Amino acid sequence: GVGATGADEAYGPNYDLPNDGYCETCAQVAMGFFSQHLAQAFGQAEYADIVEKYIYDGVLGCIGADGDSFYYQQPLTDKNRPRWDWIEHTPCCPPMFLKFYGEMPAYIYAYDGSEVYINQFISSTMDVDGMTVAQESGMPWGGTSTFTTSGVSRLHIRIPDWAKETGTTVIKVDGAQAEYTVDANGYAVIPVQDGQKVEVTFPMEARRVYSDERVTANEGKVALAYGPLVYCVESTDMPYIPNFSSGDGNIGLPKDAELTTRFEEDLLGGVQTITFQGEYYDNFGEKQTAELKAIPF
Repeated sequence: GVGATGADEAYGPNYDLPNDGYCETCAQVAMGFFSQHLAQAFGQAEYADIVEKYIYDGVLGCIGADGDSFYYQQPLTDKNRPRWDWIEHTPCCPPMFLKFYGEMPAYIYAYDGSEVYINQFISSTMDVDGMTVAQESGMPWGGTSTFTTSGVSRLHIRIPDWAKETGTTVIKVDGAQAEYTVDANGYAVIPVQDGQKVEVTFPMEARRVYSDERVTANEGKVALAYGPLVYCVESTDMPYIPNFSSGDGNIGLPKDAELTTRFEEDLLGGVQTITFQGEYYDNFGEKQTAELKAIPF
């Protein structure tokens, strides 16, 4: 989220990142745009990493499943916040949402002469200045993307930060494993010839994410993620847990609890879920254990 406080719609002091902060959708769109401009200006993968985070996490949660309601604010934790009808409320967020995703084609590729940069892993075709790149991607649920090129001398493939945390990225050219190095800007550089098939597979597994210890709001807390997606737990999936939507949520994740992923075709149009044996306190103050479910934020 962007913007810790609703006072002047502003950032707070350094490391002031409350989980119930202001986090206006328009500010998150702006962060996505700003990061995209930085990526184009400097050619560094870390900025494209941030764009990816806003594609999947920072902006997408704005729109309701009905397509007609939206969140003006998107804090990480909240209690029973209804989405707004855009006609009756300040309607700045829906057009900014549309602008952000309307410019999606500009986020995927960049080029310098005959060298093409793969910034986002989204099925698509680039056709510009005599160069073509056809991409088929299983993201964000599957970690494999394939590229077939023409008129391109080298591919610069972004290695996401989350993939570096999870394991080793495997790159194959025409089925043979390729040796590669990651340059100073965070890209794997692969020479290609017309018609060659380049396959990139990122390690995909559920993981824990801890924040900087200076973020006091997150002391004793952990986030869950899978690929580029941040996850959340909701009272809808665990209605038997008392006081779920108040305070810290009355949920604990043991440090040694296994995180299990499963693709559920019938949930929200098909999503990868994370389940784990968690803890909570019942109405009598007794600690209980149960299988808890997390879904993409």
